[in-house]
Amino acid sequence: MNILLATDFTEAAKHAINCIHQITQTWTSRKEIHFTLVHGFKPHVPYSNTPSIPVYYDPSLKSSLQQKLEHEKGSLQFTMQVDTLFEEGPLPLVIESAVKNKKADLIVMGTRQKSAFERVTVGSNTAEVMQKVNTPILAIPLEAKCKQMKSVVLTSDLESINIDHIHFIKKWLQDNHAQLKILHVSDKDKNHETLIKKTAMHHHFSETMHEHHFVYNNDPIAGIQEYIGKEKPDLLIALPRDKNFFQKLFHISVTEDMVYHTQIPILILP
Repeated sequence: MNILLATDFTEAAKHAINCIHQITQTWTSRKEIHFTLVHGFKPHVPYSNTPSIPVYYDPSLKSSLQQKLEHEKGSLQFTMQVDTLFEEGPLPLVIESAVKNKKADLIVMGTRQKSAFERVTVGSNTAEVMQKVNTPILAIPLEAKCKQMKSVVLTSDLESINIDHIHFIKKWLQDNHAQLKILHVSDKDKNHETLIKKTAMHHHFSETMHEHHFVYNNDPIAGIQEYIGKEKPDLLIALPRDKNFFQKLFHISVTEDMVYHTQIPILILP
């Protein structure tokens, strides 16, 4: 498996890299995993931390960031097989290129929640990557605890599911020795048992140990957040039909404190 580790040298990126390292420690395919640290270099930087201030060209920045990337690689080589990819351009475009060149099977990205501005920028990066590639993305919030993913929740809208996604989920469950819970969110109580038996998803997971869970809410995102807050699973697997799904799920209103906002890793299958 080829895994891309997106890094901007922030605590969020370091946390995500540390988490995927810990998660894959017990995988039977551990020796077959190859990691690539990916950094998208922007030669123009702002005069200050204020986004509205004009930018200037810093010729020494490229060399400094390359050294940072190699230093980060050096600190990881003792525990994982890793190389680096350093390219000029916005991170989503650099990752899109890396996915093709490295034949990546998974992209790991950190997300941070310290401020509204950071949440918007990081969330937008991940959402844009999701639109550009068809590779699974593991988004790990800075607040998420690094632990084995024994309890996995898959969101379902009872629509058809890509067979490649089925294979990926089954392999993920096997590697993590995880239990699968399929979450259905609807605005009213329906005859779910009859509906589920008619779906391709039910057929594909018939030989995989799993449970079906139901939440009634007219807002699917709020329903997912409610379930996560109550059940506290280790991972959410999302099959977003709506490209704004990630932003809706990860964004917290500046004025409203959402009790059930997501603080667990999300595996996005575009």
